[in-house]
Amino acid sequence: RSSNMSYDVYIGKHSHNYTSNMSGLFNEIIHDEDKEFNEGLHVLHGLNGCQALPILKEALQQAHYHDHIEEFDPTNGWGTAHGGLMFLARIAIDCAMNPYETVKVHY
Repeated sequence: RSSNMSYDVYIGKHSHNYTSNMSGLFNEIIHDEDKEFNEGLHVLHGLNGCQALPILKEALQQAHYHDHIEEFDPTNGWGTAHGGLMFLARIAIDCAMNPYETVKVHY
């Protein structure tokens, strides 16, 4: 992906945006075995906040087990693993606050 592309995530009236350069990190830590495309940020698309929150919680826990999370930082400087985790945490908060709203992921 080019450095000018980003993930746009919407839940209810809230939106979040972060560089698609973090797709490697998101693919590594976000999983939902019940979906056809079962890894990465796009697994959240179409879920409601109640359904997405446990997936995000598990992703943040998975990130904890990576001793060198900064290895996911892109060489071009667009985004960081730390910033990507903060992005996921903000989405998780909105999922908790909007449990019946649908999550939409665009990139």
